[in-house]
Amino acid sequence: MLVFDPNARVNTDGTSETARNDLSHAIGLETVVKVGSHSGRRTSHHKNDHISLNIEDIRFGEENSFGVSPLTLGIGMTFLHELNHTSIVPSGGTEDKLLHDWDKGPTVVHMNRIRDEISNSGRHRMGARQSYNYRRDENGNVYYPFSDDLLRRVYRRMR
Repeated sequence: MLVFDPNARVNTDGTSETARNDLSHAIGLETVVKVGSHSGRRTSHHKNDHISLNIEDIRFGEENSFGVSPLTLGIGMTFLHELNHTSIVPSGGTEDKLLHDWDKGPTVVHMNRIRDEISNSGRHRMGARQSYNYRRDENGNVYYPFSDDLLRRVYRRMR
């Protein structure tokens, strides 16, 4: 969302310069990235230059974002995360090859930079994702680790 000041200038307070740069770069290209949605057990994902968002998982994450802003797991942040796997971003897209289950990988590190920039504005507490991996509970709900405690629970569940 763009907010304008009384002089019709964009107010960037509470936003992320990194996210703005990612989107500005993407908009300036002729490459097409297809974006769709799906439901079921698969989380939001990408394949080549196609992004598929799991709206059910996103809504659950927003409603159950303990200690952090619901925006940190919202559609916009999820879209930016998946966009960073495509060829449209300045880095040319990243595949997160993790050495350990608890690694963050380059995409989570990049997204945490965006979260930090938003958090530093004082407008939202976005938190920092502690690992690329997540945990599904017995009902199929997805939990992402934004605290050391949840990271330990995710790791124990994966072993």
